[in-house]
Amino acid sequence: MPLKLNWGLKITLLYSGFVALILTLVFLCMGQDVELVSKNYYLDEIKFQERIDARTNYNLLTEKISVNTSGKSITIHFPNEVSNAKASGEILLYRASDVKADIKTPLAIDASGNQTITNEKILKGNYTVQVSFKMNNKDFYTEETVWFN
Repeated sequence: MPLKLNWGLKITLLYSGFVALILTLVFLCMGQDVELVSKNYYLDEIKFQERIDARTNYNLLTEKISVNTSGKSITIHFPNEVSNAKASGEILLYRASDVKADIKTPLAIDASGNQTITNEKILKGNYTVQVSFKMNNKDFYTEETVWFN
């Protein structure tokens, strides 16, 4: 003999199932990591005009920076006007998918105008190489997307 449910019990079961579904979704969502591009995201946005000016300064250089990857290393070649001027700054290997995989290195250009970064933390995938430096009291910034195998 089939079980007969009255309409009041059906509504109660439907409502209880809906509440259980919503609570499950809430708990699943609360367990997700939400990472911003930067911990100081809003302060960085306020300084965005400085980044635009630094890109403009970089675009005025006669030669541009070149980036080459090989295995777990990256070589950045700087033009003579940058390496001769004793520029100071930093290089950020930015991985959009995982903030823990970002690698930040101070600028240290060798005599041949190169800087090589070798790091076992470099994961296979897409990185954005962000180079920011100061030279002759002007800020410069450029970025290039690279792929590590």
